[in-house]
Amino acid sequence: MSGFLLSGAITGFAGALWLARFGTVDASTAKGIELQVVAAAVVGSVAITGGVGTIFGTTLGALVFGVVSIALVVLHVSPFWEQAIEGALIVAAITADTLLARCVVKRMMRKRDHG
Repeated sequence: MSGFLLSGAITGFAGALWLARFGTVDASTAKGIELQVVAAAVVGSVAITGGVGTIFGTTLGALVFGVVSIALVVLHVSPFWEQAIEGALIVAAITADTLLARCVVKRMMRKRDHG
């Protein structure tokens, strides 16, 4: 229950900051950036299945993803390819996370069998 309370409080604070910055708030503001948010979290080592991740990792993922997004805009990449590259980043991050998790499980099994 406290997680939902904290999430609501942070969301309200973010809305207040948005209002202070732009002077208006609309329910459809920031619509369509869901893929970018998920990609930033996954690139920051948050497991897509949930339960694993850190605030530092998520922040780092958001920074990396932001730099990539800005670079694509500066390079005049079309919006279609921007989304394709963002999707590829998500797939690469999930693949790396899965391979790393399998490696850790194998190492733990070897230690258990030999130790």
